[in-house]
Amino acid sequence: MSLVYIAPYRQKDSWGIVSRGLAKTIAKQDNIDLVIRPVWYNINSRETDIGELEQYELAKIKEK
Repeated sequence: MSLVYIAPYRQKDSWGIVSRGLAKTIAKQDNIDLVIRPVWYNINSRETDIGELEQYELAKIKEK
């Protein structure tokens, strides 16, 4: 199953920390093809390094 996760995971604040944690939890599931896209609540607080989550940001939605 494909899942698109849109969240403020690139922010450095608590919104970003929680969003990255949830994305990492979802990514651990075997039956989910994760695709993530960022949204910003505070443009002044951008996280540049999201570690292993970057592979999911670059992923494309798989069609059936």
